[in-house]
Amino acid sequence: MAEGIIQREITNRNARVGLLQGLVDRMRRVIEERAAEMADVPGGSSGLLVKTYKGKDTATAVYKFDAALVKGLRETCKQVPIEIGQWAEKRNVTLAGDLGVRILAARKRVMEREAAGK
Repeated sequence: MAEGIIQREITNRNARVGLLQGLVDRMRRVIEERAAEMADVPGGSSGLLVKTYKGKDTATAVYKFDAALVKGLRETCKQVPIEIGQWAEKRNVTLAGDLGVRILAARKRVMEREAAGK
């Protein structure tokens, strides 16, 4: 029964967008909390650093840019417009053959008429 509910939830666009919004909210919360915690570290107030340790006995703190978090945030922000139909991939269209030549010639004539009319 639980699987059926989860399946219906996943197939509902509004539910998916809600899940994505929840992910973005949680990622932003992580960034805000890190910014407050690491305010004294150069770049730490951005909230985009992650603290790791290295060296013998892991005594030395090392701060690195959290590319994984930023990538996840970016991908989630891209997924929302895909879900609601506001995303279109750009494509280069090439015209070939007689039809392509005729369309390009017609466009050229229209541009020439517009330029002459100004």
